Amino acid sequence: MGGPRGLLKTSVLLLCAGPVLGDVDTCKDSASEGEARVEACNAAIVDDDLTGRDRAELYVARGNGQSDLGDHKAAASSYRKATEIDPEYEFAWRKLGWALMEEDEYAGALDAAEKTLALDPNDAFNYALKANALRHLRRFDDAEDAITIASALKPGNDWMIRELGWMHHDRGNFTEASETFKRAIRKDLDDPWNHYALAYVLIDLDKTDDAVASVSRAIELDDTVAQFYYLRGLCYRNLDSFDLALIDLDKAILLEPGHIGSHYERGLVLLAQDEIDAALTAFEAAVEAGPRDSRGHYGVAIATAKRGESSRSIEALEEALAREYREYPSSETVSALLEDGAYISALRASRMIDAAKSR
Repeated sequence: MGGPRGLLKTSVLLLCAGPVLGDVDTCKDSASEGEARVEACNAAIVDDDLTGRDRAELYVARGNGQSDLGDHKAAASSYRKATEIDPEYEFAWRKLGWALMEEDEYAGALDAAEKTLALDPNDAFNYALKANALRHLRRFDDAEDAITIASALKPGNDWMIRELGWMHHDRGNFTEASETFKRAIRKDLDDPWNHYALAYVLIDLDKTDDAVASVSRAIELDDTVAQFYYLRGLCYRNLDSFDLALIDLDKAILLEPGHIGSHYERGLVLLAQDEIDAALTAFEAAVEAGPRDSRGHYGVAIATAKRGESSRSIEALEEALAREYREYPSSETVSALLEDGAYISALRASRMIDAAKSR
């Protein structure tokens, strides 16, 4: 009896060992698809024999797969676990920082950047992360210092040039930003993010047709990025090309179901076509995807006002203004409420704007 049982136990262990090794390989393979990679990493992580950096690498790989799926919150959790396992793992700290940037957790991203710099103060990309976080925290002078150091460490790098362009953009220097992004394109014509950045600032310069051409070039170079389709969809909406806008926004959502901006823009397109109920559904999807983002709440406020639901409109506006990273309702938002007879909502919105701006 003992012999067969021993053979059976050994056979089971051998059978189990094969898939675990395969899972580790699939998990660490950057060519693996997002969902398959996450599943493989989950299976590989179960193996308690892996410790230290080897185990931390599995969590980073899982985070990469989750990031590919657009689940940046889950990705941040995976990267953070990697840093807990191996606090000296610089790459994990950097990945955590960028994931937190995606979640608008700019203070946390800055902390992660400082960790990376403590581990390697001579890495340009660590300074680039710090500059990005500081820029979003509107600490422009500090951000410019960081990107200047990064540029000195990586002279002529198009990413560093592009970061400088974003610095100009966020300071409202759109023409200077445009010229900087063009310089990045000249440095690397085949980097789609350079063309995306130029398209972004061309919108601010009221050159929407040129923006369409620029972001279309980005899509030609990489047709898997939701953000590119989102931006072109926004351009098409501004040009009143609603059918084209919906095609691009639907594509963006297909690529990244949790893309807040695409749900929001889709709602605006549907509003313009007087499809109020469908627009509300789109805005609600934006809120679900990013409850801390103000845009979805503003959309819900406008759509519910158009449906005559004043109480819900007021509630949505209050939610929008309570966001940590918020924009104030534009005069167009209030006008839209007034035009539909939601006078209470409009009055409440106006009072809230005044109160918020006086703080």
